[in-house]
Amino acid sequence: MKKTIVHILSTPHSGSTLLDLILSSHSKTSSLGEFSQIEKKINSKQVICKLCGSDCKYWSQLRKKPKRYKKQDYYHNEAFRIFNTPFLIDSSKRVKWIKETRSPDINIKVIKLTRFGLATLLKKKKRTGSISKTHIKKWMQNSKQKDIFLSSLKPSQKLSI
Repeated sequence: MKKTIVHILSTPHSGSTLLDLILSSHSKTSSLGEFSQIEKKINSKQVICKLCGSDCKYWSQLRKKPKRYKKQDYYHNEAFRIFNTPFLIDSSKRVKWIKETRSPDINIKVIKLTRFGLATLLKKKKRTGSISKTHIKKWMQNSKQKDIFLSSLKPSQKLSI
């Protein structure tokens, strides 16, 4: 079976963590969380696994990327090696990260998760105390960017929720 990375593409506070947990509960999948942050965490010696800490039997095996490798290819291949599952769930939510992980030996699947924009903005208001036109504009641009990217994929590579 060919290795597959399932990317969750969404705006912040859309339920990507919950979807990640649901999908990764299957025995043939492993969750990477927001994997686009992995190199930053390794370089700053941050704890990768919030459950186990630095003693995690999985993430403690992750080695720093040698300079000759492309970042995404290296870390995704390391994750396939460590978890030994055919499917990895990556909830990074970043179009650029997904574009850079395209590889001939790995299937890429993208799930676009959409939450009603007003609900997302109200959550922002609850945290910050207000919603500005800038917040609304940023959410709309972010959502549009993701839609444009999704439209560039083959039908077999995408699913919208």
